[in-house]
Amino acid sequence: IGDSLMGGSSAGEGSYSWIKGVTDFFGWHNWLNNSYGGTGFWADGQGGSIIYEGRITDIMEFSPDLIIVQCSVNDLQATQTELSDAISSWFTAVRSFYDGHIIVSGVVASDTVNSLDLENRCIVALDLVDDSNMTFIPVQTDPMGTPIKGTGYVGNESGDGPADILKGDSTHFNKYGAVFMAMFWVQRVIEKIS
Repeated sequence: IGDSLMGGSSAGEGSYSWIKGVTDFFGWHNWLNNSYGGTGFWADGQGGSIIYEGRITDIMEFSPDLIIVQCSVNDLQATQTELSDAISSWFTAVRSFYDGHIIVSGVVASDTVNSLDLENRCIVALDLVDDSNMTFIPVQTDPMGTPIKGTGYVGNESGDGPADILKGDSTHFNKYGAVFMAMFWVQRVIEKIS
C-alpha cells in the first residue's frame, strides 16, 4: 500500500515502480500494488482519493502472506497527533483481518522535502503502535544516509545529487531510479531479516 512513488507515477516519461523491482528480486509473482498518488496514512489526495486505511479491504480479499506499506511524503502536512492516530488506526484495522508480517518502508522521497523530519515522526507513531510482527525499513534515517540526495533531476543536471534517477518533475523515479530504490530496499530487507 503506498503513494505515487510506490505505485510508479506516469508523470513525464513513463511509469516506474520501485516495488516492482523488489517483487521481481524476491520472486513474488502474485502481488498487488495498491498505490494511489497523493495519498498516505493521513493524506487523501486533497479529497480525491482514499487514505491507506480505506484500502485495507481491497487487499484482504486476496489473503496476503505479507503486507508492505510505505510512509508517504504526502503526509507532511499532518500534525504528529494526526499522523500517529492515522497510523494507529491503520494497524488496528489491518490486524482485525490479518496477523501476518508487515514491512513498513520509510519515506521514499528526495531529502529536499523535509522527508527526514516526516520519517522521524512516522517512527514515533510506529513506536506507539508497538507491533511485534512489523519490520521498519528506514530510508531517510538509514544508518548509511538517505539514498536520494540533492537537487538534481533529469532536466536539471547542474543540481547536486541524483540527476539520473528522478524524472523531470524532480519527485518521481525514472526507470533507473526505480531500479536504484529497489536495490536499496532489497538490501535493507535482507539485512533486517537475516
